[in-house]
Order: sequence, then C-alpha cells, then structure tokens
Amino acid sequence: MSTTEAYRRFRRRLLVTMTMLALLATAVVAWQLASSASDREQAIRKQTQHYARAIEAHVLSTIQLSDIALLGFSNAIKVAPYTPQTIDSLLSSRGAFFGSNFWITFLDPNGYAAASSRDIAVKGVNYADRDYFQAQLKPGNGLFIGEPTIGKVSKSRLFFLSRRVEDADGKFLGVIVAPVDASNLAETFENSRLSEDVTITLFHTNGHIVARAPLFDQTFNRDIRDSNVYRAFGSNPTGTINTVSPIDKKSRIASYRKLPNLPLVVTVGNSNVGLALISQRQFLIAGVALFLIFTLILAAIVYALRSFAAAEERERRYRILYATSTETEKKLASSEQRLRLIADNLPIVIAYMDRDEHYSFKNRRFAEIYGNGEELQQVLPPELYAETKPHLERAFAGETVHFERGMQRKDQECCDAITYVPDRDEYGNVIGLFVMAEDISERKRHEESSKLATLMYENASEGMMVTDAEGRILSVNPAFSQISGYASEEVIGHLAYELTSSHQDIKFYSRMRQTITHTGYWEGEIWHQHKNGDHYLVRCVSTLCSMTKVTRCDTSPCSLILRRKRPPRKRSGNRLTSIT
Repeated sequence: MSTTEAYRRFRRRLLVTMTMLALLATAVVAWQLASSASDREQAIRKQTQHYARAIEAHVLSTIQLSDIALLGFSNAIKVAPYTPQTIDSLLSSRGAFFGSNFWITFLDPNGYAAASSRDIAVKGVNYADRDYFQAQLKPGNGLFIGEPTIGKVSKSRLFFLSRRVEDADGKFLGVIVAPVDASNLAETFENSRLSEDVTITLFHTNGHIVARAPLFDQTFNRDIRDSNVYRAFGSNPTGTINTVSPIDKKSRIASYRKLPNLPLVVTVGNSNVGLALISQRQFLIAGVALFLIFTLILAAIVYALRSFAAAEERERRYRILYATSTETEKKLASSEQRLRLIADNLPIVIAYMDRDEHYSFKNRRFAEIYGNGEELQQVLPPELYAETKPHLERAFAGETVHFERGMQRKDQECCDAITYVPDRDEYGNVIGLFVMAEDISERKRHEESSKLATLMYENASEGMMVTDAEGRILSVNPAFSQISGYASEEVIGHLAYELTSSHQDIKFYSRMRQTITHTGYWEGEIWHQHKNGDHYLVRCVSTLCSMTKVTRCDTSPCSLILRRKRPPRKRSGNRLTSIT
C-alpha cells in the first residue's frame, strides 16, 4: 500500500466524504420512515373520522324514526277518549307494527304497561322503577333515552326512548315508550366493518355500552367509564385519539362523536397493530438498505484507495518512461520536422487519407490548390467527387491507381494527375491511402495546342476556321485569309456569323446550329461577304470535335469550317467559292 503524502491526504478526504455520505443516507432513511408512518397514521385517522360520521348518521336516523312514532302515538292518545280499549286499539299489533327495530308500549301514570304494539305479554307489568319512566314524571323533559338493559318480558338487549303523555288540560296520562333492539344496531355495525381490525361502538353517556361490533353479546351494558374515549368526550364532543381498548386490550386509533342533544356517543376504532407491523417491516427494510449502503461505501473506500495507489504507481512508471523516451521523441520530432519541410517544398500535392476519406496529413501545396478542407467531399465539388469515387474504391481495394482529373480553379480549366498508393497494416489490410497530385494543366495545354496547329496546317490549301461552342472564332489558317480577305488577327474573337451576308435569315443559321449540335455534322452553301464588300457563295462542311483546351469538359463542341475557292459560275461581279 502506498505511503506517500498525497495518498494519506486522499485517504483522509475520502473517509470524511464517505462518513458524511453515510450520515446523510441515514438521515434520509430516518426521515422517510417518519414521514411514511405519519402519512399512514393520518390516513387511518381520516378513515375512522369518516366512519364515525356515517355511523352517527345511521343511529340518528333510527332515533328520529322511533321518536316520530312516539310523537304520533302521544298526540293520538291526547285526542282520543282515554280508555284502555282505545289505547289498546291504537297500539294493537295489527295496526301499529314497526318491524324488528323497535315497538311502542304505553305505561299508565302508575308505571303499569297498558298496551303494546308488539304481541308480547306486557300488560300489567310494572315499569315504575325504570329510568325512562322516572324521567317523565316531571313535565318538560321531552325525549328521554334510557340506559341499556335487558327487557323484563322480551329478555332482549334494549335501550329505551320515552315521552310524557298529557291530555289537553295538562293532566299526566302516562308515558309512551319505544324499546329499541340494540342487536339490530349491532348487526348493522357488523355489516359495516371493512376489516377485522375495525370496531364500532355506541355507548350511553352514563358509560354503558349500547351496541358494539364485534363481541356484542359480551359487551352489552358493559361499563367503560375507565376508558380513554369516555374521558375524552367529556372535554370535546368529537375527536380522534390513540388508545387501548378496554375490551380486547388492543391498541387502536379511535374517532368518537357525541350525537347532538342526545346522551349517546359513537366510536369507531381502527387497530394500529398493522401500522406497527408495517413500521417494523419498513424498519427492517431500511436497516437492510442502510447495511447495503454502508457496505457499498466501505467497498468504494477500499476500491478508491487501491485505485489511487495504482494510479500513483502508474504515474511513477510513466515518469520513468517519459524520462527515458524524451530523447527519442526529440529525434522523432526532428525527423518529422525535416520530412514536413521536404513535403511542404515539393511542387506536387502530398497527403494521407484514411478509410473515412479524412485527411490526416496535408502538405502546403495541398492547401494552395485545394484549400483547407479536412475531407475529400469538402475538397471536391459533387460532380468531381462522383468522378473520383470509382478510383478511390479501387485504391481501397488494394490497387495502386493513376488517373487524370479536370477541374475549374481560379477561373481556369485545370487538369491534375492523381496517384493513390494503398497503406497496409501488419495484416495486409488497407488502412489508408498515400495521395499524390500534380498539376499537368500547362502540359495539357501545350499538347492540345500542338494538335490544333497540326490539324490547321495539314490541309493548308483549304480555308479552315475553329470556333468555340458559342461560334466565336478561335483560329483561322492562311488559306482562309486568302479567301475572305481578312487576316487572322482581324477575325479571331469575333463571331463567325459576322462574316456572312444577309442572303440567309437568322432562322437558317438557327437550324444549321441545331443540326450541328444534334448530329455533329452539317454541309451546305452559305453566302459570305468578302472584306472588300463582295458577296460570294461558299460550300461549307461543319463538324464537331472535342477540344478540352477550349471548353470546360472533353465533350464540349467546337465548329470546324473548311473553304475552297471555285471558278465563277455567274456574273463576273460575283465570285463563287467551293468548300470541300
């Protein structure tokens, strides 16, 4: 292991950084756990609160329905003749049956049951000791809800609603009572539970349970005044608390609501054991994640230290290698400089092109002729690149290629002699090309001038004229000067059309030119005007030839016109010339 000062500094900084990273990871995981637990607890609290509102609405509906029945019978008794037969008729099971939720019983002023809407044997049973009867002995109490108890006759688990009955003069006639079957409420609570962890409880403000799901039979009329919920609603009629149930000793989040103006409280509890289990599972997952993070941090520290030590060792070896190779590099640089100097002073283009047609070496002559393009397509116009591409493919296939290429350069038509020499690696694969290019434009011009001179002077006995594609005279031979009277310097640069007379119109010459352009040949007679003004008829043969000297490309046309004088045929004032 390295012991250099740089290594020790790096190790200290690395340990500090990784320690801070580990602490940050721990803080993030802890915050995430706390945030997740808080979110889940809030979700359970909202769920129990909504649950409690729904149960409150159902209980209020049941109470209101029973109270409406009490008020209806109380008013009916007031206006009807007060006899046992009348009351029994009003509350007979055939005329006033209210299903299984509750029924109606009338107690006389002494607490004896006089009649009931349900067919049970309650007549003559005394209920004077019950709280719902005692509460109505004094006028003005209104609706009273008694504590839960077992019915004397029905033996059902009930809680009682009662109202005082008076005649029109205010005389106490008795108490109308609605026994409500708590088991029906408990059944509704049971059907409303979404999971086994949910408990729903309705208890009286005196601390006794009216109905509960689950465990209704075991908890009916149970005293829960020692519970946290009972103590909480005394200071706040609605709320949500964390508590432990006195029934099953389980930890729950409980939401409670006291029914408005009634001595009843609804409680909905949701077990937070699942929350604790989820939290434990998340703590376990977080612990494993932190363990992996710390393991990775430790592995990163070890790897970084080893990498740094290896980098130091490599750097030491590089320094040694650099020291031993400096002299060699200087010699190579000197040789390269000499080679560059030689290449830059050669009169030909020298370059190196890789397989991507990219120039990795160019001498000074290359820049003078082709510019500063880095690739072949940047150096050549598209048509020349298309012309060069087949030669390039042959060279990359391993063949040494020589060819000539014409191009426009500085408003002049030039010609280059190109050579591609393949460069191969140790396996014989072509990896690039050595490129050599020589401007042979001047040599080509001399060759073409020589050919033109030979052509013009081979048949010096006939008049000859050479024009470019536009019909501009480039050269004439001496015989032409003798026939026309014009010296060569007088006609060169002029249009051949200027030598003609007005005997033929412009359409004639247009057709003539079109024929030459399309067929490459025309023969006929044309009226010309001599320098002295005489008009004479000539027989003309015109052909196309390729003159790279005159035009941009090898296929550009020129016109060749041959003339010969012929003996006069008509008036002595005219001279007839034959062209062959």
